[in-house]
Amino acid sequence: MRYDFPDFALVYVIASLFSLITAAMTWRRRSNPGNVPFSILMLSLCTWSFASIFEAGALSLEGKLFWSKWQYIGIASLPPLWLLFAAEFTGHKLFKEKTRWLILIIPIITLLMAFTNEHHHLLWLDIILQPNLFNIALYIHGPWFYVHIIYSYLLLFIGTFWLLKGLLVFSRQKRKQIVIIVSGVIIGWTSNILYVLGLFPVTGLDITPLSFTFIAIVLSWNTFQFRLFDILPIARDLLLENMVDGVLVLDPQDTIIDINPAALAILKHKKIHSPMGHSIRNVFDHESPILHELDNKNDFQSELCLSEKPLQYVNFSVSSIYDQSHNFIGKVLIFHDITKRKLIEIKEQEQRELAEALADTAAVINSTLNLDEVLENILTNVGRVVPHDTANIALIEINDMVRFVRTRGYEKYGTQDIVPQIKCKLSDIPNLKKMAETGQPCFNPDTDNDPEWSRDIPGSSWIKSYMGAPIIGKGRVHGFINLDAGTPNFFKEEYIPRLQVFANQAAVAIQNAQLFSEVAKSAEEMKILYEVSSEITERLNLEGVIKTLFDKLKIVTPIDLFNVAILNETEGIATFHMYQENEEQIALGPISVVDQPSFTRYVLEKGKLVYIPDSFDDNSEFPQMNIVKAPGHNERSILGIPLMLGKEKIGVLSLWAGRPNAYSDDQIRLVETIAHQASISISNAQMFEKIQSMAILDTLTGVYNRRYFYEYAENEIIRSQRYNNEMSLIMLDIDHFKLVNDRFGHLIGDETLKMIVNTCLSVLRKSDVLCRFGGEEFLVLLPETSQQDAVIAAQRICQTIAQQSLPTNSDLGPVTVTVSIGVTQLKSKEDSLQDLIDEADHALYEAKQSGRNRVCVFQRK
Repeated sequence: MRYDFPDFALVYVIASLFSLITAAMTWRRRSNPGNVPFSILMLSLCTWSFASIFEAGALSLEGKLFWSKWQYIGIASLPPLWLLFAAEFTGHKLFKEKTRWLILIIPIITLLMAFTNEHHHLLWLDIILQPNLFNIALYIHGPWFYVHIIYSYLLLFIGTFWLLKGLLVFSRQKRKQIVIIVSGVIIGWTSNILYVLGLFPVTGLDITPLSFTFIAIVLSWNTFQFRLFDILPIARDLLLENMVDGVLVLDPQDTIIDINPAALAILKHKKIHSPMGHSIRNVFDHESPILHELDNKNDFQSELCLSEKPLQYVNFSVSSIYDQSHNFIGKVLIFHDITKRKLIEIKEQEQRELAEALADTAAVINSTLNLDEVLENILTNVGRVVPHDTANIALIEINDMVRFVRTRGYEKYGTQDIVPQIKCKLSDIPNLKKMAETGQPCFNPDTDNDPEWSRDIPGSSWIKSYMGAPIIGKGRVHGFINLDAGTPNFFKEEYIPRLQVFANQAAVAIQNAQLFSEVAKSAEEMKILYEVSSEITERLNLEGVIKTLFDKLKIVTPIDLFNVAILNETEGIATFHMYQENEEQIALGPISVVDQPSFTRYVLEKGKLVYIPDSFDDNSEFPQMNIVKAPGHNERSILGIPLMLGKEKIGVLSLWAGRPNAYSDDQIRLVETIAHQASISISNAQMFEKIQSMAILDTLTGVYNRRYFYEYAENEIIRSQRYNNEMSLIMLDIDHFKLVNDRFGHLIGDETLKMIVNTCLSVLRKSDVLCRFGGEEFLVLLPETSQQDAVIAAQRICQTIAQQSLPTNSDLGPVTVTVSIGVTQLKSKEDSLQDLIDEADHALYEAKQSGRNRVCVFQRK
């Protein structure tokens, strides 16, 4: 074959070369989705362009036909490769793996038609060599050519549509790349349409491969300049953009090359508006814990505190990235916000430390009567639960002189030798004088803004924040625990109760020391005192403390009847814990200490020990007629001791004996000592029960919280499944509750929630468990209850609430609300608690959609 290549054949050479370069560059990144079909696609362009060189230069019809057939290798394969590329690049599922080859059927037939056209002429009816300057052959197309064109255009259109649709969710950089790719395809597509329709001025000249030069150059530049295919497809973008965890990607030079919105929200950097393309060391302060961890570790995972105000913790992990040749190409930093979890852990840790510190101090109080040792231990344990710079204990001595008997932390300020030498009048120190007068703790967050704050005390000029608590015993202020800080607003008001607890323990220690000196003559009694104190402080539940107290006291004193009355000042009642000599408990009370006369009320009003040698005596201090008597008992000797912590009245401990003058002075003194220790043990037991209650109850409504409900409900489900018992679950939500808060305010909203809870409790059985699941959502677990009975209970709740109203002082009138309820039942042994909650929630949603104020039942398919 002879050839005479026209000048425009050089364009085909350039197109072939750049197509080959782009294919090679893309193949190097073939692990990324879309790269393999795109690389082969570029080889198809190369094949088409290369064959076009020789087709244009061939001087004979046989030569042009020969190279036209080779052109069809690229022409036939390009549309399906374009569709495969678009599918992989956008994450579109194109058929199944085993059926993808179906899109190649028509291209393969087309290729066979091209190489066998002499036998059927379905692709080309005729080829006419035109005698013109460029030696262009005119191809008269047959019917199969139009089948091929329609099919090819369809594949090109579908692939292009998928890419354009992906522009809505692609990142900005990838959008630029896709626009360039699609623009190139549209140019080639337009060129081919002009050729097929015969609209190009030069008859028979196929400008499609001529356009490949522009397309190949653009794609090569796009691959090199914009690093086409270095970024993962749309699935990755959607995943990264919507991840809850923050993700930040660094290159080997620590430049930020990608960051998702979650990371921006978690890190809250302020130095640069957009961190992309900047070094991480320029984005964050050099003191940032993130940079510190990166500088000192390789791949790792750790917890970081990103800020103190507001408190923010993250779980921070770093992983290195390597390419296929194991070359280091960057790092991935992942941030998971754990602030809520850490706050809960910190709160729980503080509660544990407080309980341990209290127990440790109580143990020291009970193990020694050395006042200095006890006070030193108190300061040590205060430091475990209340942060401070310095601490001291000051005692009031004769003539209201104040002396600082124990100190800690003053070495930092060089005043460790000055403070213990200070002796001054109580009236000279305003904050101490105020506590002595009121009996209440003192909290001064910023001493610089307090005109009454005295700086005349040596070594106190550095103090910027102060908190103190009075040490009160038997109604008298013995001294103070003082905490200081060199930073304004250092202390929090929530620390005050903790400090007061230790002040109360110091009061007990001081009283113990004083009483010890009074009863030192009786070593045996002190031994008993120690044994009693040790055992009652080991008990954490209230009934256990009282029973232990009774068991020990009856060893040293005659007791026919023992009673500890626990006072509820809010409700004005006293609850009796009463035992007979034979340890049988008597049920009596509760009684009112406001309306009803009683010995308990009398002791509380006097606020000191009351001993009645013979209640039958007409001259008795307390009349026999006002004594609340236990059934079958008519005791004569009565000893009552108020249980107090500081000025707080806890209750009354009373001993009753059937004979007159049953108690000696020494016994009374011993019982009084034990009663003072019992006060703190009972208070600790009450605090422990309160802490336990707070751990499982919702603080606003008083019903169980979600954490306890999950634990209880899961056990009940296991029990029901084991014994084939019925069980149902109700989910309740207040309709339009936000309107109540918006119209009446959150305080009325809280009262509305309480009204809902009280209404539910009035309808439900004692065995049913009510839980506050969310803001205005509640769950009710109904053990041994069928779905039909649960629906009846739910309807009763729904109707009763709809009839309730909450009076308000607002012009808007009373609050009335309705509820929507979803009901489901435990059906199989595979059902979990989460399954029941999801089903009840689905039924609740149906109730909401159906108009609210109704009950819907979950229907399983």
